[in-house]
Amino acid sequence: MFHRQVPHFDASWPTSHQQVKARRFGCHSDRGPQAVLDILKTRFEPADLAQFKALRPVVIEAGAFGAGLPRSRMHVSRQHAFTIRNGTALVGAAHLAEHFGLARIQGSRPNAVGYVHLLMKDHNLVQVEGVWTESFYSAPNGGMADILAGSPEVLHTSRCRPLLTRAHLRETSPDAADIGRLANQSAPRTLDDVATASAPHCVRP
Repeated sequence: MFHRQVPHFDASWPTSHQQVKARRFGCHSDRGPQAVLDILKTRFEPADLAQFKALRPVVIEAGAFGAGLPRSRMHVSRQHAFTIRNGTALVGAAHLAEHFGLARIQGSRPNAVGYVHLLMKDHNLVQVEGVWTESFYSAPNGGMADILAGSPEVLHTSRCRPLLTRAHLRETSPDAADIGRLANQSAPRTLDDVATASAPHCVRP
């Protein structure tokens, strides 16, 4: 899903810091608080990244979407998606680099990359670093067997929003202000002491 260079990520949590550390918590979505079933992770070594371009992270700089968003630099997988068209559709991170020019696909790197995935019962939109993005999408036959080893019963039959293809994007103007937003919906309010929630030790990058 997403990766940060520091061992925490700034998400909107309607729960206590202690519950987050114990992996019993929820996360704000566009449909209100939703239970997070598990925090999953994948890790790829430099040799993997050098050999397989599809594994390399997409780097989104702070403020790339305008208005100071995202609030910090983000490293996400190529497949990870963000809202577009006032939140009515999703666009993959690779397209943000290749079509919109709002990100870059990282080349070789000397260290490994780890991706953190928030698994929910349903596919949802969640707000991370001030922008609306997707929770982990566990598609049937999606090659996620290794990631879902601990939660094999969770498979999503549909996305929370349609994912735009290259053909769709040819008809879309590259407007940064349209990425990561929802129409008429601002960031949910959270308690000050959990505005930035630490990830459990087991999912540190």
